[in-house]
Amino acid sequence: NVIIYHDTFINDKLIKKMNLSEIHAIDSDIITLNEFFDKIDLDKIGVYLDIKGCEYVCIYIHKIIKNIGKKDRILIGSFNTLILEKMYNLDHEYNLGLITENALDDIVLNYYIRKLDIAFVSFHWSILNHQSIQYLHSRNVLSFTYTCKNNNIKSFMKEYDLDGIVSNYKF
Repeated sequence: NVIIYHDTFINDKLIKKMNLSEIHAIDSDIITLNEFFDKIDLDKIGVYLDIKGCEYVCIYIHKIIKNIGKKDRILIGSFNTLILEKMYNLDHEYNLGLITENALDDIVLNYYIRKLDIAFVSFHWSILNHQSIQYLHSRNVLSFTYTCKNNNIKSFMKEYDLDGIVSNYKF
């Protein structure tokens, strides 16, 4: 099972070494990716997945998405470029994105655009810069930022020509 959870650990236990029963014993509200897709209408809402862990999880995610279809409504991002490469090799039509805390120059951005046909880059808010965003837009790549934790960060983010803001918080 692939679960929906922000981190790779629950209560200092590595999730990939736990079964679903063990996970539910800690937090019964955690759902699987299949359950998540059963609860939403992809015709009405787009989904942004941040895949963490090892690249073997990609095979399971690929099977789930293949079964539900509508992959054009799903953005798949990761900090782990091995995950992005695996997802790209499984299906070249996925909307993949690099999530990063690194400021990247045009040469590095272009490398990922050409190698993985990335659809977006999600930058940590603290490294936003106008040049990278303009470059990505010139290449028809979306620019996102994360994580909006308060109104001061939100105000800072709004100074940039972004396509979206990722947040765990309601504003």
